[in-house]
Amino acid sequence: MSQHSEAEDLFFEEIDPATKQIYAWIDESLSRGQDNVINRASSASQCERKLWYKKNGEPGEQMDARAIINFALGDLTEAVVVAFLKAACVGPDKLYSEVQFGESAGECKVQGRTFEIFKQKTLITKIVGMEIPGHADGFGKRNSDGKWELIEIKSAADFGFRDFLEKGPGDYINQSHCLMMSEDALALGIRTVRFLYLKKNTGHIASRSYEFDTDVASEVANKFIAANQEQIPERPYSPIAETFRSKPTGKIKLPWQCSYCPYTTTCWTNTEMELKSGKPVYYIKNKTEEIA
Repeated sequence: MSQHSEAEDLFFEEIDPATKQIYAWIDESLSRGQDNVINRASSASQCERKLWYKKNGEPGEQMDARAIINFALGDLTEAVVVAFLKAACVGPDKLYSEVQFGESAGECKVQGRTFEIFKQKTLITKIVGMEIPGHADGFGKRNSDGKWELIEIKSAADFGFRDFLEKGPGDYINQSHCLMMSEDALALGIRTVRFLYLKKNTGHIASRSYEFDTDVASEVANKFIAANQEQIPERPYSPIAETFRSKPTGKIKLPWQCSYCPYTTTCWTNTEMELKSGKPVYYIKNKTEEIA
């Protein structure tokens, strides 16, 4: 069990035997073995320093059982949204005249409804001699202008859903640009990505589209170049002053992106972890020290 899992378990007074056994089985049977493959489209949304550590075989914390459960639920959620999108948004006077989600991989029944499951096609993006594979949720041909766009489906909790509405898809925009630069997307002339977010606990769906941005494309290319070089990249994130009810606490903490990274204590050695509402937060031990 990872340090994050053990720390989070302390937040609960008791974890029942059934839950412990489920977590243990997932840890033993389904946990992803550590590899050093970083050239994937999904990596475009990650910290280049994290990718560098992974590529160079730096030991990191294993993904915990709860994270694996959440990823599995996310995959199921996205498959359901794909089915509803195909049923509701394709045809005359609809958003799309046709869609592509990959090869049919069978069906599943949920509450009396039959959902078709798709195996996503592997896309290849070439960046400075590197081949970056990735998988798009789908492509849709718009009825409005006959142009194709990338379709990306995400599931989110309250905060992530609200953040999408107010600020956009965050780092997921990098992943979408990597996919829009793939050979298949270029062949379709794709210059737009449509994100559909599902709020997991309420069923709300929100959709926003974004045009291809050359600055984001350059950022993606530079990230893969930096992560694959011999020298360790600079950190893209910096410590921040903690506030509580809009007042400073006097503590300096790492941003949330660092809290769930498997290399937090490798990247930031001068830190200590505390639990805040069951979530790990890393603080700089001596805020007067130079952060290096």
